[in-house]
Amino acid sequence: MIDEDGGAVSNAEVEVYFGLSVREGATIKGKTDGNGMFAAKGKTTGEIYIDAKQKGFYDTSKKIDIAADEDRKVSWGKWMPTTIHVDAMLRRIGKPVKLLTSDFSKTYYIKESGMALGLDLLKQDWVKPWGRGEIADFEVTYESDGKQRFDYTGAKVRIKFVRPFDGAYTCKLNKESTLQTVHQADTNGIYQSELFYWEERDQDRKFIRHILSEDDILVLRTRSRVDENGNFAGAQYSMIVGGLEFGGSKNAFGLIRFRALVNPTFNDPNLEEMNGYNTPNFRTIGGLND
Repeated sequence: MIDEDGGAVSNAEVEVYFGLSVREGATIKGKTDGNGMFAAKGKTTGEIYIDAKQKGFYDTSKKIDIAADEDRKVSWGKWMPTTIHVDAMLRRIGKPVKLLTSDFSKTYYIKESGMALGLDLLKQDWVKPWGRGEIADFEVTYESDGKQRFDYTGAKVRIKFVRPFDGAYTCKLNKESTLQTVHQADTNGIYQSELFYWEERDQDRKFIRHILSEDDILVLRTRSRVDENGNFAGAQYSMIVGGLEFGGSKNAFGLIRFRALVNPTFNDPNLEEMNGYNTPNFRTIGGLND
């Protein structure tokens, strides 16, 4: 068991479940030693589940699917090799904060292709005249070659940041940890000023997609300020989680849906949600409902 820096986590509580069938299995419990090691022995038909926890860390869970590993074979009733080494990571609890969540549903229908809509994340609304927002954190533009949900062959979305130093970068959720998102935004990272997502139908009318998926996190830096010399002096930090959905609509030209978590404190890159990513009852920010 290791932490995010690769250091051993000793005295962590570990449970290893060896699955034998849908309803049968055996659990081995124990604690890691001074080197972060824990050994468990059991029988399984192919699936092993590992749960670990330690004070000061977020819980972690991991599934090992032996049957899905093409390099493993069964010989004399045993999986080969019989000894499996598994690395598991516990993410340290830092300084959780209460982020502004997308706790409302806003309806807006896109009436035409290529219309740039500004979104105010702090006001949780589109900017005027489409909503009560005042400052656009970024602009969203939707384009499609058809109006109806199943009538178009392609659509794309552009997210554009208009201020210097504003932008976004993408990283992945950590699905093994109860803290799935990032601890904080990377203040030294490379932030892109424009992002494009698209989908198009092939000759069999199946979609080929380049999208922000449910496994992705889009970390945002917006409302950047500069000093008298034009150097970066601070920004607002937030993230989009759960993917970005767009496409045709039966009631309008198109729709866009996504969810956001915003640190309301200016120039604080901390994005460690106090309740964890799994617990908030998210609703849609800037949602376009059918």
